[in-house]
Amino acid sequence: MGFFDGFKKESKKETEISSHIIKTDNIADILNKISKETDTPISSLDFDIEGVDTFVKLSKDTEFVLADFQTFELIKEKDLLKNADFEIRQTYEIRLKKFRFSNSFELLGKVVVNPDTTQASYIVSPKSILRYNNALEFKIKDELNKKKAKLNMLIELDFLEGNLSHDVDKLIQIVKEGELQEDFEIELCRAIPPIKPIPLQIIEHYKKHKRTDDRVKEFIYPIKKGELILEIIKPKNGIIGRNCKGEVIEVEEVENVKIPQYYCSEDVLVREDDKHIEYIANSAGFVYIRQNEIEIKHEIEVNQISLKTGNVKGAEESEVKLEVKDSDALKEAIHDGMVVETTELIVKGNVGNGAKIKAKYLEIEGQTHKGSKILAKEAHINAHKGHLKANIAKINRLEGGLVEGNSVSIKQAISGKVIAKDIHVDLLGSHITLMASVMIDISSLKGHENKLIIDEVATDNKEDYIKEVKKEAHEMDIEIRHLQEKIDKHKTSLKNNKKNVQAIDKKIKELKAKKLPIDKELIDKIKKYKEYVKKTRMLEEDLKTLKLKRELLEDKLNKVQEGITKAIIIARSGFPEFNRIEFHLTNPPKKITYDTKRTDLYKTRFMLRQDDDGNYKIVGE
Repeated sequence: MGFFDGFKKESKKETEISSHIIKTDNIADILNKISKETDTPISSLDFDIEGVDTFVKLSKDTEFVLADFQTFELIKEKDLLKNADFEIRQTYEIRLKKFRFSNSFELLGKVVVNPDTTQASYIVSPKSILRYNNALEFKIKDELNKKKAKLNMLIELDFLEGNLSHDVDKLIQIVKEGELQEDFEIELCRAIPPIKPIPLQIIEHYKKHKRTDDRVKEFIYPIKKGELILEIIKPKNGIIGRNCKGEVIEVEEVENVKIPQYYCSEDVLVREDDKHIEYIANSAGFVYIRQNEIEIKHEIEVNQISLKTGNVKGAEESEVKLEVKDSDALKEAIHDGMVVETTELIVKGNVGNGAKIKAKYLEIEGQTHKGSKILAKEAHINAHKGHLKANIAKINRLEGGLVEGNSVSIKQAISGKVIAKDIHVDLLGSHITLMASVMIDISSLKGHENKLIIDEVATDNKEDYIKEVKKEAHEMDIEIRHLQEKIDKHKTSLKNNKKNVQAIDKKIKELKAKKLPIDKELIDKIKKYKEYVKKTRMLEEDLKTLKLKRELLEDKLNKVQEGITKAIIIARSGFPEFNRIEFHLTNPPKKITYDTKRTDLYKTRFMLRQDDDGNYKIVGE
């Protein structure tokens, strides 16, 4: 006859399961076996923990021994839980019984465990039946121990229980003062999470500007002073953990590798501690790493910028010089689609389609493709066909390109467009647009159908400013209109009620003269009328202030336009016929034009002047 045969027979007779005391190290397995052998749902089974024994094995060469108080103190003192050779386990003496719902105590909720079982909590549901009495603490802790034991977690070990006792005390205090209104978390276990090992890592910080485009491999890396070039994370072994079941959580050992050492010049600082080694730029330049040497170069020469060399990005503020030497007129020194960003750039040859250049100082001895985009503080270009933005631009030959800048000088303009504050052209051809805010100065104007434009808005970054001021003025106009409408309504109301108020005021004076009581309602009406008058006057003051602000905005717009009357268009060789001269006004927006005639060939300048009637016209002399 098997141990559980008695349970099975009694279950068949539908009698209550008898209480049995069993010693086990796995309560969940016992309950599952009883459930199967007695044909009883596991939810109908319960147990009480009558006792628990803790056994420890201090090293591989020793046997398990029953732990006592001194043993537990030794575990805490020596931190044996972090020793891989240390083992700990428990056996439980339990009394089996049938589950019965209690009207006085039920701890309902769920156990929450982290992935490596080093932390566990019990979320107490407000549906729990918790009535305060002297035995409540014992009942809660007993129930929590049962839930832990069913999950094979170690119980009654204070060095693994974290805040369990503190949380239970807090829960009891809540119950003592009223009822549990929301979920309440009790920490069941706080064990020892493993510390992962740190492998050797070499982090190439100098490659931070690297493109995500895999087609382009970058071999030229600019860097600024103080930036991190290279960082070596030193390898470090991890530390084992131990979960709430007392089991060791192993960690992988770090591979035994040699930490690389780099030889550096004075341009590189080395900073080292027990965790890492850092190589830091002591000056701006280009990073060169060859074998075990780190070098920073302040000037670099390459034949081309192509897919082989890769992009050069992030060096426009690094005070470094890059020279691209290929001067073959049939090739591109900077290939199609490449990106170059550096402080000083000298290009002996051509710039390809889709190339993007950013530099403080730029020289291009070849020509730029019409699809190229260039940004510089100072640019010197032989033949320009692309899009250039520069504070100072000097171009030998403009061939259909767009130039935007502050001061632009061009020796020969064949075609294209220029937008700048000052524009100087030695020889101007045909079909070219020059737009300036201060002056257009042409030494020799030979062509026709050019547009020579003075526009304060399109240059000096004033367009956004004008838009913002006009937007603010428009919003203010709406506000003024609404406020005026409100004042008009107030005044109409005051006018309609004036006679009634005067009659009430007269009645009050008569009552005062006769020393008769005055109805409070009459006084309130007078008071309300006076307050309405006061409010109307305040609105009128607000309107005055608003109109004054609107006038100031108008002044701002007029001041922007003042400069246009000082602007001048010069052609030292005279103005041939069929060239368009334009002056663009801003307030109100208006375009004033003049088409040159044969007689203008003897005039060398055109300006905008205002006649006695305040009208603007273009005047030549």
